[in-house]
Amino acid sequence: MELSRLSLIALAVVLGAPLTACGSEPPKDTRPAFAKVLTDCDTTGEVEDDGSTLLLDAQAYGETTFEDLDCVLEGLDAPQSVVAEVESTRALDGRQSSKWDGFAATYTFHPDSGMNMVITKTPISPEAS
Repeated sequence: MELSRLSLIALAVVLGAPLTACGSEPPKDTRPAFAKVLTDCDTTGEVEDDGSTLLLDAQAYGETTFEDLDCVLEGLDAPQSVVAEVESTRALDGRQSSKWDGFAATYTFHPDSGMNMVITKTPISPEAS
């Protein structure tokens, strides 16, 4: 049985479809850049590890305030549940952690030294792109 040219093209398209769906390209990273969020919030922080880590040190009357921290979290699309967890952290709680789409944060609070936070970009799942 000989396949016609059209049948061969149709077969190639059908067989090629799963390969295209799986794709060899990683998902596009649409998360905001830490440096842009710092600029948008008019605050300071340290961007490290080739842009995948943000270090923040917020104090009530320091260069980076708690309002700045809220702005950064909002700029990174943190859900209100994460913001509430951060805002309710006490010195007794020790180091806390939170995760949301594409990010993970660890943080501590002390009334004398303020809030120290490390935010890292986490791997993007293919479903999220």
